[in-house]
Amino acid sequence: MTLKNTASQSKRLVVEVDFVYMDNLDFYLWENGKLIKSFKGFSWKTPSIKRPIPHRVFAIDFETAPKNTYMWAISIEKHVGALPVPVRLVDYHLFEHISKINYNTHAFSVGIMFLAVIIGLALYALSLEIMYAYYSGYISSLAGMVLGEQGYFNQYFLPINEWLPTPNVWIYFMATGIFFHIQFSLIFLGINKLKTSPWLKAGKVLKYASIGLLILAMIPDWADTIYETALLMGIFFNFLNIAYILIAFNQRNPVSLYYLIAVAPFTICTTYICFSTLGVLPESWLVFELFNYGPVWEILVLSVVVCFDYQNSLLKQNEARLALSISEAAKLAAI
Repeated sequence: MTLKNTASQSKRLVVEVDFVYMDNLDFYLWENGKLIKSFKGFSWKTPSIKRPIPHRVFAIDFETAPKNTYMWAISIEKHVGALPVPVRLVDYHLFEHISKINYNTHAFSVGIMFLAVIIGLALYALSLEIMYAYYSGYISSLAGMVLGEQGYFNQYFLPINEWLPTPNVWIYFMATGIFFHIQFSLIFLGINKLKTSPWLKAGKVLKYASIGLLILAMIPDWADTIYETALLMGIFFNFLNIAYILIAFNQRNPVSLYYLIAVAPFTICTTYICFSTLGVLPESWLVFELFNYGPVWEILVLSVVVCFDYQNSLLKQNEARLALSISEAAKLAAI
């Protein structure tokens, strides 16, 4: 990109590449045709302290003198998987402002996720219903996936990431998330009561497939060859989840509508991203941004519905105990 500072004073700018899983990035800056700045060898392995700007993604700043012409270029490599490259050129002060908003928003989102995990574990401890444990496992996986896609896993847990066979940590969290989510939705939507439903068998197959995917992702020789397989599994899971919702609607399950409202935005975003990564649909940065916040909506709605479901189950238990007490009192009176 070529640019010229037409102002009467110098301007500090920032080039930001909002992508996490790059294997190599080189940056070059020329002033009036002369190379004045370069940064080579940046990758997902670069610690925050060694980045041009200590940030969750690649960002580099430079000064532009009045009336001077500049040209900057970026070379990016990714050996396995897709390479969406959203590049921004912004004023340094605006960059700082947006970064603070992003950090605060992301922290708030992750805080909501971990609060939902605590709520699920608390409900499990109170009721010993395994559904709530599956719910906590799913939310934990979702939080890990979002942290990985936003760059925080590389920023704060880089030693762990380097130990893993593939830097695409979303594969690990997606595999565990599919397993826990299927287990949760089967019970929550009442699908497990249909003993002969083919969708139960489909869910069982996908659960075993997710476990197999997690195992393969832990093997160095296989970790980078299952990228497209993981995307296809995500698509199949979303279609299976839609089928479960339709079955719950057909059974007139009262929670099915709230469940649909909760999962619809994130399901649409993840399906679109999987298809666009495979090259079937065009890439959309707006959808990718919505993907980062879709889980928050899903968790907020699901948490409320899960808590009301727990309250309803308590009311039903109390009504059953009251009916049993009345029946026993009637028997005693008859005696």
